[in-house]
Amino acid sequence: MANFAVRARAVDMLGRQQIAGVPTAIHELFKNAHDAYATRVEVDFIRELNCLVIRDNGLGMSQDDFLNRWLALGTESKFGPNAESLAKWTGPQNLPVRPLMGEKGIGRLAIATIAPVTFVLSRAIRPDGLCDLTGCLVCWPLFELPGLDISEIDIPLRIFSRFPSSDDFASMVNEVKSNINSIVSDGNIRDRLIRLMDACGFDPVETDHWFAAISEEAEEPNLSLTSDQYGTHFYLFECDESLIVDIGGSNSSNNPSAVKRMLLGFGNTMSPGHAPPVKAEFRDHNETGNYDELIGGDEFFTSKDLLAGDHFFEGRFDEYGQFKGTIRIYRGEPMELTLSWPESKGRPIACGPFDLRLGVIQGQAEETLVEPEEYNRIASKMERYGGLYVYRDGIRILPYGLPDFDWLRIEFRRTKSASDWFFSHRRMAGYIALNRDDNGALNEKAGREGFRQNRAYRDLQAVLDNWFQQIAKDFFRKTSERSPVYREILEGKRLEARRLRDRKQKAQELKNQFRVGLNLKHDAIDTGEFGNHVEQILNDALSLLERIRQSASLEMSDQRKQALSSETIKIEDEAISEFENLGRSLQMPRPRNFSPSKSDIGAYESYLDWLERFRERKLEPAVNQIRGTANELRARVGIRVSRSERARSAIESESNRIDSQISRLVKEVRTESKYFWSTVNSRTRLLGNPPEKPRCSKVEFSVS
Repeated sequence: MANFAVRARAVDMLGRQQIAGVPTAIHELFKNAHDAYATRVEVDFIRELNCLVIRDNGLGMSQDDFLNRWLALGTESKFGPNAESLAKWTGPQNLPVRPLMGEKGIGRLAIATIAPVTFVLSRAIRPDGLCDLTGCLVCWPLFELPGLDISEIDIPLRIFSRFPSSDDFASMVNEVKSNINSIVSDGNIRDRLIRLMDACGFDPVETDHWFAAISEEAEEPNLSLTSDQYGTHFYLFECDESLIVDIGGSNSSNNPSAVKRMLLGFGNTMSPGHAPPVKAEFRDHNETGNYDELIGGDEFFTSKDLLAGDHFFEGRFDEYGQFKGTIRIYRGEPMELTLSWPESKGRPIACGPFDLRLGVIQGQAEETLVEPEEYNRIASKMERYGGLYVYRDGIRILPYGLPDFDWLRIEFRRTKSASDWFFSHRRMAGYIALNRDDNGALNEKAGREGFRQNRAYRDLQAVLDNWFQQIAKDFFRKTSERSPVYREILEGKRLEARRLRDRKQKAQELKNQFRVGLNLKHDAIDTGEFGNHVEQILNDALSLLERIRQSASLEMSDQRKQALSSETIKIEDEAISEFENLGRSLQMPRPRNFSPSKSDIGAYESYLDWLERFRERKLEPAVNQIRGTANELRARVGIRVSRSERARSAIESESNRIDSQISRLVKEVRTESKYFWSTVNSRTRLLGNPPEKPRCSKVEFSVS
């Protein structure tokens, strides 16, 4: 009779070679913490020591658990009736019963993906009280060597009545080294493994004090195994170099690291009123002693985030794949929606019923109804972590939700026609909620690469694929007839955006014109152009008055005096009018439709100061000089100016100026009125008939 023989390499093939990478392995350890009824699990990567520490406050493992479960392959501890028996006692906090996440024993073997040496320290608590600390040390590269039977590899296992010291750890290292010397015949491999174990210098007490100081600073309880505390701690030495890349190799604002993508949202934070059963944290400690919190805080999506978008969908797919729920378009009132799965044909779906919640924002800020600051916040988060996630009993199933796993062909369809297929991972966030009772036929692959592609998975995929396509066709296409509200609001927002762009462009043009005009004014000031202009007007007027003085005499006839009177008034008024025109041309009104830069404001204020001095020192003295000279001339030759003549001349001059100004203002008012009513119509036509534009008769302006 023959029997199977188990080589040590089977452990490596079942563990390290089955796991896609370090983040997936850590995710598996999170699941183990969940199954152990932990409420907290913390990961600390200490770069200076190249050591990863994973700690939880779960129920822990006793010596019997280590021997018969953790170090045993293919056990039934979490399968069938045994899984039910585990749920009878949920810890001293009497936590709600949790469905078990890890049934395949992959988690403990996946540790080899992270680092070659693992020290496990655990204290169990059971209904009869606390157990002693149990520790074991595993050198995973031994399981990669060909030719070794699994029974040849010794795993040091110790029971500690007190917290272990550095000497205790060193003693366990020596046991591993002794085993290496006895079973590894290749000298190069043996020396390499001995050096690996020598590099694992570790003081459990000092490390526990170090973590206590960090917890005290963060004002959180320390996950320690001293005193009456319990849980499981993994210390992983000489971590794989890929861990550094996964933590921060591509950790930019819009391209988060693999660790963030895989571990954020471990528990479902998007469900209303639901707190994840396990709070997970990941700290990256650099050489300076500071650390970055990678997955803590409120960075992942919440229920509030889903509701804050432009569109929201919520409902349940029944046992026949029919969706019943609500849909809210552009933050409007929820509409009842029933959507059948045509392929059902009366047969139940193999995957079982499940729930869906999904929030979506518009792809462009100009198309959204969300406030700008809130839109930027949600859009930034969706750019990094957007997608449709899958949760079973509140715990995330990988790799669903990752941007490069397009299991529903959402992005594939958009590459064909973005205008027809509305949904995109980068502008949506949501989840489907499964549970072990309704969806037991959906089985995860051993390597955690999603569900096995059985009939249940194909039904789940087909039902959701049909839902996304039908929603896009019925509500978001140009030809959609079920909900014209989307197209109407979208076109209105686009029209408003175009007008806003036009206004911004006009404001920019005005700003440029203002800056150019201001620069020209300052250039003219520097060259003395305005002062020269005043001197020229003054000299021309004085020259003309001087000619009149030379030609005038006291013996002139009254008719001649009247003619010279009119001429002096004309010279005087024309000169003063030129001064006034110059003064008006120098005026620069304060900007109304745009905001000038600080430098432009400074130059403008400087110009106003100059203009005030120019009026006081140049214009006003020149006007007074013209009037004084003209009055003196008329008095010398006996010319009298009647008040009516002076008034008539002044009125004619002012009337011409006012008519010109009114014409300009009327033109501006008509332009602004057209824009105003165009804006009112575009904003109100979505609410019903736009208000009727008032009819006004043509306005005539005149000065008499």
